[in-house]
Amino acid sequence: MKDPVLHIQLRDWADIAVIAPLSAHTLAKIATGLCDDTLTCVLRAWDFGYKNSLKKGKPIVLAPACNTAMWEHPLTQSQLDIVVKFGISNGQSESSLVKIVNPQVKTLACGEVGNGALANTVDIAKAAKDSMSE
Repeated sequence: MKDPVLHIQLRDWADIAVIAPLSAHTLAKIATGLCDDTLTCVLRAWDFGYKNSLKKGKPIVLAPACNTAMWEHPLTQSQLDIVVKFGISNGQSESSLVKIVNPQVKTLACGEVGNGALANTVDIAKAAKDSMSE
């Protein structure tokens, strides 16, 4: 018997991945395929469905949270676009398994007021519920 591989076990166990808050750092790691911790290893091995198969993959909900300047930086949208494309299963559909719950405007951890605060938990939970029913 082979030793268990934790990130594969976690991937198989989970029906959905919800990352809230998603930092700019972790977003960059996911978008570029860097997997140097348990979370990024799980996501790198995530089940988006198999090629030439009718098997549907598992959804991911991402709720970014960061400073306004980081949220509005051109790399942020570019990296989100890359990650969303991971979830377009085998080119069969325009709908992605990856859903983004945009941040909200409020006082941020840095003390500034602006867009970048973690979305309302009700909105994150709704996105997760909706993703599971699609």
